[in-house]
Amino acid sequence: LYFQHISLPAGIAKTRALQENIFALIVSLHCNIPIMIVGMPGTGKTLAVTIVESILRGSNGAVPFFRKFVDISSSMIRYQCSRDSTSTQIREVFEQGLQNQCRYDSNGETGRRAVIFIDEAGLPVEHVESFKAIHYYFDRGDIPCCLLANQPLDAAK
Repeated sequence: LYFQHISLPAGIAKTRALQENIFALIVSLHCNIPIMIVGMPGTGKTLAVTIVESILRGSNGAVPFFRKFVDISSSMIRYQCSRDSTSTQIREVFEQGLQNQCRYDSNGETGRRAVIFIDEAGLPVEHVESFKAIHYYFDRGDIPCCLLANQPLDAAK
């Protein structure tokens, strides 16, 4: 039902994986639940995030169906992981998101939500323990987060 309200860019196929990723993202971001999407390169993980970012614009959205959902336009904080990403860098991204959310709340932008988007979450080296910092923010539940990875993260991450 929801997908009939989404216009895909030219040349993009409406695959089941893309539809599932978009649905999961919409639900998790609206309900403030962290999400991790795992898939091989080229399966549309980042594309799904881009599409969701373009349709979740709150009451200012172009698509009436999505106007009652949260507004994440211009409030997504993107972080591209590398093998050298550290817990300090990850922590700084989340702190920036929390500051943005506090600013939105204090300005009365109740429908607006800061979102953390971390791409290539599987790249940081295990001994760096870069994702240990993320547990604190997940447990607090103050800000939604989307992690994308090509393979499931192991328990150490």
